[in-house]
Amino acid sequence: RHQFDDLPLDKIEAGENWRKEFETPEFSLFVANIKDNGVLEPILVTIPDQRGVHSIVAGERRYRASVKAGLKSIPARILDMNEDQLLNAHIAENLQRKDLAPLEEAEGLLSLVAKAEQR
Repeated sequence: RHQFDDLPLDKIEAGENWRKEFETPEFSLFVANIKDNGVLEPILVTIPDQRGVHSIVAGERRYRASVKAGLKSIPARILDMNEDQLLNAHIAENLQRKDLAPLEEAEGLLSLVAKAEQR
């Protein structure tokens, strides 16, 4: 089950992300675009935890740009999935990125392998 909602930014926190560098030279242009047009593609988040906070599965750069743009909320798709399904969604989203540095991708894959071995 998935639902869409406009979530308050203060009820969202960064999840695990392979990307380490968010404020690239074009980031300020992205922030300006979000100020002018809003967020055009929803971020993906988990269902809220016991604190009522959602973790980001995909879209942390959009989230960070929204915060910097001064928005109060962001469109989100809330994923009601178990841990394995969320991990698969996270892998799929990260592997599709074109601008991910090779070292970030390698570190992310190693992190996922370590998680899988813990299960």
